[in-house]
Amino acid sequence: MDSIKQLTKSTVPDFIASIDTFLIDCDGVIWQGTEVVEGAREALAQLRKQGKRVFFVTNNSTKSRKQYVQKFHGLGIQATEEEIICTAYVAARYLTCNLGYHGKVYLVAGTGLTEEFDEAKIPYIGPG
Repeated sequence: MDSIKQLTKSTVPDFIASIDTFLIDCDGVIWQGTEVVEGAREALAQLRKQGKRVFFVTNNSTKSRKQYVQKFHGLGIQATEEEIICTAYVAARYLTCNLGYHGKVYLVAGTGLTEEFDEAKIPYIGPG
């Protein structure tokens, strides 16, 4: 796709065809608060129809991947836990996989982090 200098309506199909995986932000791209952004459902359905892998990324740690799946489904959008990359999950994985951490954590956070830490079997205390 080095030949595309500017993305236009006529070059979008070739551009999309050249991409295997899409990482898509959630807030402001998929939804605004409790409302789906216009065209988001259709765009996601089209990407999936073309066999594209889709991952959803968010820097909001208030929800776990399970909670995000519920939000997606409530908005009428297909999503699985494996497709969601949220900071709560990344924090738990980073501690266990990158640092090999096995201690107890004092967690100052909401249910998003506590659920992901429970899932990763990381012991914690704190207001969680």
